[in-house]
Amino acid sequence: MANLKKFTLKLAGFFSLQTAIAAAFLTPYVLNHQEVVAKGFMAASQDKQALLSQPQTRSRIILVGGSSVAYGFNSPLLKERLNLHPVNMGLHAGLGGEFMLNEVESGLRPNDVVVISLEYENFIDFPPGAKDVFDVIEANPSNLQYIPPSYLPALADRGLIFIGGVFRRSIASAMGSLDRQPYYQRSSFNSYGDVVGHYGLPQISQKIATEGKTFKFDPADVQRVIQSLNAFNQRAKAKNVRVFYSYSPLMKKVLVQNQPQIDHVTKLLSESLDFPILDRPDQVAYPDSAYFDTRYHLTQDGATTHTIGLIDRLSPYLSVAHQ
Repeated sequence: MANLKKFTLKLAGFFSLQTAIAAAFLTPYVLNHQEVVAKGFMAASQDKQALLSQPQTRSRIILVGGSSVAYGFNSPLLKERLNLHPVNMGLHAGLGGEFMLNEVESGLRPNDVVVISLEYENFIDFPPGAKDVFDVIEANPSNLQYIPPSYLPALADRGLIFIGGVFRRSIASAMGSLDRQPYYQRSSFNSYGDVVGHYGLPQISQKIATEGKTFKFDPADVQRVIQSLNAFNQRAKAKNVRVFYSYSPLMKKVLVQNQPQIDHVTKLLSESLDFPILDRPDQVAYPDSAYFDTRYHLTQDGATTHTIGLIDRLSPYLSVAHQ
């Protein structure tokens, strides 16, 4: 009995010590939460969902995708030319297509127009980046409702990595050494959800442009994405919502490097997608000068060019609908 009591006291002491250590590490995180999380890029998820829920006097165009969508559009120009209210839901490709579609679906209204533009990685990575999913949950816990069951095994497997990240950010915040570029913050977005924080800054895409990228697509994975897209379209149609697909604005030299693989994806989409595709990959692939810091992130001029292309290719569909 005495041994059991001694063991129990040691065990209680051990857990008390661990709790004290964790509290010491996490206190800066809690005290500096505004800087650590609430001002971060992923926290824009809260603002985008608020935009999606706001009442509007006109029909909306909802842009869905990762950061190529966030960086890729000039929403004021879309509003002026199409007479639709833009809602740019683009945030990060690492969240995966299923999360993006789930997030948007609950906010759809009759007469909405949805343009989906997935990065090519979304046809490869299953599940998507666990770190990115954890980050968007940390920034906005309500995002748990949009996590598809297929993500859960990877999230469970990578849970310790997330906890480690929390501790690292806690230490960084205590030391005042959070490394966050001014264009990767919540404040980088405008009132429509476009990233504009990099406007006027010098391009830093030269290294990205020369590194290249190799895509390897499995036809079964591509078909899986197509099934998810088609299912979303059917549910959207039931709400009197029109859905369109637009290819992601991949840097031209990266497209050329991967042309055979991307041609295969294009063929599968054109054969199996049950809603209109507005463009071809080569129509939305631009020279290096149009990109800011990655093979997907457009500059202000690049975003304007990309937006004008979307307007030109989408307008005929909208005109027919109003006849």
